[in-house]
Amino acid sequence: MKEDKSNSFNRKFLFPLIAFSLPFLFLLIIEGGLRLFGYGDAFPVFIEDIENQDYLMMNPQLGNRYFKYYAMATKGQFDVFKKEKTEETFRFFVQGASSVVGFPYAHGLSFPRILERQLKEQFPNKEIEVVNMALAGITSQALLDQVPAIVRQKPDAVLIYAGHNEYYGTDGVASSQSIQMPSWLKNWYQRNKFKIRLIQLVRNITIQPTRPVEGKGTMMERMVAQRTIELNSKKYKAGIQQFQNNLQQILKKYKKAEIPVLVGSLVSNIKDQEPFISEPGRLEEELNSDSKEALWHAFEETKEKCSGCAEDFYKLGQALLELKDPDLAKKAFQSAKEADLLRFRAPDTLNSLIRQMSTQFDNAVYVPVLEAFEAQSPNGMVGTELLLEHVHPNINGYQLMAGSFRKSINELFFEANESLEVSKDTYIQLDSLYGEMLIHRLKMNWPFVDTFETVEPYSKLELDSLDFLNKTALLYYRDEIKWIEASVACFDYYMQTRNYAEANKYADALIQEISYKEEPKTMKASALMAMEKWEEALPIFRELLTSKSSAQAINGMAHCLVYLKDWEGLKKHSSAHQNNQTINPLFFKALHEISNYELNPAQGDLPMNDRINISFAYGYIGLPRVGRKLLDELEKVYPRTKEIENARRRLSMMR
Repeated sequence: MKEDKSNSFNRKFLFPLIAFSLPFLFLLIIEGGLRLFGYGDAFPVFIEDIENQDYLMMNPQLGNRYFKYYAMATKGQFDVFKKEKTEETFRFFVQGASSVVGFPYAHGLSFPRILERQLKEQFPNKEIEVVNMALAGITSQALLDQVPAIVRQKPDAVLIYAGHNEYYGTDGVASSQSIQMPSWLKNWYQRNKFKIRLIQLVRNITIQPTRPVEGKGTMMERMVAQRTIELNSKKYKAGIQQFQNNLQQILKKYKKAEIPVLVGSLVSNIKDQEPFISEPGRLEEELNSDSKEALWHAFEETKEKCSGCAEDFYKLGQALLELKDPDLAKKAFQSAKEADLLRFRAPDTLNSLIRQMSTQFDNAVYVPVLEAFEAQSPNGMVGTELLLEHVHPNINGYQLMAGSFRKSINELFFEANESLEVSKDTYIQLDSLYGEMLIHRLKMNWPFVDTFETVEPYSKLELDSLDFLNKTALLYYRDEIKWIEASVACFDYYMQTRNYAEANKYADALIQEISYKEEPKTMKASALMAMEKWEEALPIFRELLTSKSSAQAINGMAHCLVYLKDWEGLKKHSSAHQNNQTINPLFFKALHEISNYELNPAQGDLPMNDRINISFAYGYIGLPRVGRKLLDELEKVYPRTKEIENARRRLSMMR
């Protein structure tokens, strides 16, 4: 009887449970085996900087987490920041896509870099870190994926400018790079596709992410799977819903971590960017009317009958603008943007959602970026005065964007006076020339031009026909040299041509790019010394000498102290570094002789030969010009003296 009950239990419960568990056990065994043999890639958000393990940086391969095919994955700025955040540090992370990367310029002309410079100038006694997390082409889904890693770095605030890629970005609802699935499943998949090795195995077999991408076309063209998305269609609403869900989750996670989030409103070119794809125009005679009322009637009638007639709305906007009615023209231009079937510009609904959620979450701050652009645009209509094409700002636009976020940061953290200005931002021409080349190429291809061929405008341009700067920018554009190499080459060129102010700009750009390295700081100090700005160069050498007593820094600081006539400082400097093995002891002996001489109140009573020897000491430390000046003074007392003439010849042979 007991056996029958036992057998009955086994048949009813145990055997089915085992049968149900076997597939999962099998999967666990495969997962364990894959991990044991080191299969798969993690692609963490942050990695240690290769050259300095005290710093972290965004993983150069992070784009592989979001793009279906690695060959299409974009790269960002890779700003470095300290692994251990100090109490004095204000740390800001900036999330977004190409407009945050700073396309087409990047580097020093991205708005996070401009913002960092502005904040450092405004608050010189604070340690400011602005870390750019953006990658071109990503969506709000990728931003959500980055949140846990960013939270662990203890930011004081996170800045977000995103939303233009919800249709054609990496997880866009109409993107070639997106795997279409419900949002909850997409979130789970994004979180686990590089954690669970079995998912990677299936992904590598089915999708083959490492294979070369076939076909031609720009990145914009390759990202598009569905070229037309009608206003208020299912796909249109899906893009809005995706943004809403992701932004809500992003703000929730940051709120839980007690991190403020500054979310900027999105800017689009409505005045000077024609719709990319429109339904065939229906208006002809109406557009020739010189009556505002007739044009507006045509606008209202078209809106009722044809939601996709973007071209008609745009032409109506132009006609109304010619009739000096900017308010009605703006409404027509906005309707043209909303009706554009190719959705590279975010719907206005996304800005409404940003405003709404900024009031819904007490950790969120609405940053009126769009409003700032409209205030600086003729008749409040954003066009090519501040944007290069459909969404990307020009240099003035990026500076305006940085200013908008800076104002919100000031109000949130520093309680700074709203009117507190910073000096006009400077940038290197290498970045602007590179940007001009990229944007020229972009606008010669689809969707700006209806072509099936990829046009490369600079493929046949001969380097020999260009000046140094354009040649360097072209090499950088062709990816034959990297940005740092190009910037160093430009610095050297401007130093050699004695354009020290321009050289100083490149040194500043390199310092912001690789702040922990000594080389760009030494370059800046050299440029400042060449401009005879000793007071500005001196603290740089002092900073360099706190970490490493290099011969160049010791020599440079000595020169600054001489020109500043800080003889006590020179004496202390000599004593502090006289045991340095990389410098000839005679150098320090010369420093001691100079400082003792200059501190001697009776130096004018010293014998002529002693004072000639001091001129040689100046020559020995690399300042023969100062030595010759001393001989000039001596010659007033001892004119036409053979010893002084010989000393001059000897000094002329010194560097």
